[in-house]
Amino acid sequence: MTATLARDFLVKGVGKMIANKLSDSSDAGQLGYLGDMSVSLKFPRSKVYAGDSLWPVGTIDGDREGSIAFTNNKFNLDQIVLASGGTATRGTSVDIMEFDEVHTIPAATTFTVDATYKAGAKTTAVLGKTRVYFADHTPLALVASAPATGQYSYASGVFTFAAADASKVVLFDYLHAVTASDKAGITAAALAFPVEIYHKGVFVDDVSGAKMGLQTYAPNVIASGDFTLDWKRGSASTHKLTFDIMDPQTGISVIEFASYLV
Repeated sequence: MTATLARDFLVKGVGKMIANKLSDSSDAGQLGYLGDMSVSLKFPRSKVYAGDSLWPVGTIDGDREGSIAFTNNKFNLDQIVLASGGTATRGTSVDIMEFDEVHTIPAATTFTVDATYKAGAKTTAVLGKTRVYFADHTPLALVASAPATGQYSYASGVFTFAAADASKVVLFDYLHAVTASDKAGITAAALAFPVEIYHKGVFVDDVSGAKMGLQTYAPNVIASGDFTLDWKRGSASTHKLTFDIMDPQTGISVIEFASYLV
């Protein structure tokens, strides 16, 4: 039996979104772990009254507007790029701050401790923004060399302590480079850029059993509103991104929906 495209159907699932830059059609981002997607379209119309009639004699269309909102249930640096016009760099080096890295000062010999990430650590304490604390979070003072009790010196990922502090537990804060990293940055002058959006979901029709898809296409949208990245105890962070629908100014539809057989 040949599958038939249903005219009326339940929209199920949430699908995936991809965005392409209008400037060069390059990949601007993908959201593949959506929690929800919604389209809001407004068609305002004002009534016109005339003469003695208490009923409108006509209407005047007002300015229309629309938006498409996506909530992604996994964080993706592409969201930062789309929201702000920032840039994402993949496979690059970044400086990471370690907090409360636990070590014990040796009981004898040179009383030095190598940072866990010594290979990527900065050469000086100033560059490394080092902080050292005892286990009770009492801070140790930085000195250039020959530390006395309650002091430390630093060079290229190696912390040196006084003999009087031997066997004590210490906590390190310091910067070190990580070479396998992705990062996204927003400069002060960054501007969001227009993109085209494709979104589709695939599902099975309850009546015909046909496998169907529903695609939403918007040829000119731009990110608008708030973007929040939050950490909450007991729940995973979700991230909402909203796009304003713009006139593509080419005569094509501002937005279109297409159902199809898969």
